[in-house]
Order: sequence, then structure tokens, then C-alpha cells
Amino acid sequence: MRINEAAEHLGLSQRALKYYEKEGLLEVRRDENGYRNYSTQDLERLKKISLYRKLGIAIKDIESLLNTEDPVRLREILAQKRDQLQQDQTQLQSLEKYLDDGNLDEAFQQIDYETIGQAIQDMFPGFTGYYFMHHFMPYLQMRITSPEQQAAYQRILTFWDTTTIQVPLVMRLISYLQYKLNRLNLFDQTETMEKRMRQMIEMSDHDYEKLKKQVLSGVKMKTSFPMKYHPAFVSQRKFMKRLQDAGYNDIFIPSMIALSPAYKRYHDALTAVNQRLCDDLGLYYDSNYVLRLKKKDLG
Repeated sequence: MRINEAAEHLGLSQRALKYYEKEGLLEVRRDENGYRNYSTQDLERLKKISLYRKLGIAIKDIESLLNTEDPVRLREILAQKRDQLQQDQTQLQSLEKYLDDGNLDEAFQQIDYETIGQAIQDMFPGFTGYYFMHHFMPYLQMRITSPEQQAAYQRILTFWDTTTIQVPLVMRLISYLQYKLNRLNLFDQTETMEKRMRQMIEMSDHDYEKLKKQVLSGVKMKTSFPMKYHPAFVSQRKFMKRLQDAGYNDIFIPSMIALSPAYKRYHDALTAVNQRLCDDLGLYYDSNYVLRLKKKDLG
């Protein structure tokens, strides 16, 4: 069965089928003309993939499920879905009670946002909230379930309520165009996040060496004369320094780690790669957030 037929048969897009193949979830044979030829087994595997995606399972977890057929993860998802339904039922009952008795204070306490991400978007509306928070949205698609998360959420609210940071004009203009014209939907954001996390966690020696060369080339370019004094790089360094001085790395990021287990996994993976690069290349930021490269590594 050709890809267009398989996509129509399953109610999926051809783009989705190609993406799943690219991510290693299935391997489709090609005919003598180079066209994909989907077998019955491929279609059954795609049904499973589609089912798991509908349940909100990450691509990396789907790969594990397909390879091991482990029912434990599915039972965990069942428990999560059951909890979600119970929470939704409680919300509906609270709404119904409010319609009956008009008790606003009680309804205000009992009815909550479906996800932390929705709450954040309401707490920080408009472009400024989008600029600082949109790339965190894939990590905030859950509810607060512990006092520690609630405390972290409150710290984030307080941080942004008491912090005023002027975004450089160039960065503001670029982000504003994205805000108005090219916002990724949450599905695409989540897929991108999962892909980056897998790349960092499962990075081969070959890919790491390639990344190291790219980073070294970029650092040499940014620290060379006259690029070091280019207005765009100067404003970026000043912006990073203002963020640091405001407590972005000491208050906001640790609070995000405490709030979202998904973000913690991403941050841990990113930190490990960054630390490895800094150790291998001799990279560091000075007190003015100027990126430095130890002389012995300048080649």
C-alpha cells in the first residue's frame, strides 16, 4: 500500500507517517521504484503509534512500548487518565453547584485551570508573557499535584510580577513577528522538545564531535574583532546580564525545575551537554556575560 493510501486508510497525514518513520518508530520497505510500500504489519504498528499519540504518550516512550510491549506504562497512563476524568468531573460538579446556588467564593476556590500552561498564559497575557514563557509551554501541560509545585508556581508569579526587563529592540521585533505570524501549535512544540531531548540524551560520539566543532566555530566568530562589538551581540550580552541580575537563573529556572518534571528532565540533559562542551572547549562567561575561550583552545 502506497503512502497516500495508508494515510487515507488510517486517517493520518502523510507528513505524520514520514515523521514516525524518521523517528525510528517503524521501517517501511520500498519497492523497486523507491516508493514506500506499507504492509499489513506496518499498518497495525501505525495504529498503535496513533493510539499512543492520542493518549499523549511521548515519541521516545512509544518507541519503548513498541519494542517491549510493556503494559506497565499503559497502566500508568490509564491511572493518569482516570485521575484526569475525576478532576474534570469535580470541576463540572462545582460549576453545576455554582449555577444552582450562585456561591462565587466556593466556585472560585474549587474550579481551576486544566493545565499550568493555561494558568501561566492568563497570568502573563500578551506579547511579554509570550516572549518569556512560550518555549516553556510543552513542559507545563499538567496540573499542580503537590505543595512543592504550588510553591514553585507562586515563586514564578512573584518573580514576573516584581521583575521588569527591557528586551532589546531587535530581539523584540523578531519575537513579535513570531508572536503574530508564526506561532507553532502545542503539538509541534512538544514534538520539537521531545526531539531535542532525545538528541541530547542519546547523542553519539560522532554527533557530539560535530556539535563541538559548530560551537567552537560560533564562539570564535562571536569573540573575534569586530564581531565581538557588533550591536546585536552587545545587546544580547547586556540582556543576559540583566536576566541574571534579576534572578532569572537563581529564582525562575529553579522554580521551573521544581514545578515541571518534564522541564527538569530537559534541563538536566541540556546542562550535561553544556558542561561537557565547556569542559572540552574551555568555555566560560565572565562577570559581564562575555563568552570567553581559553587561549590554549584557540588553535
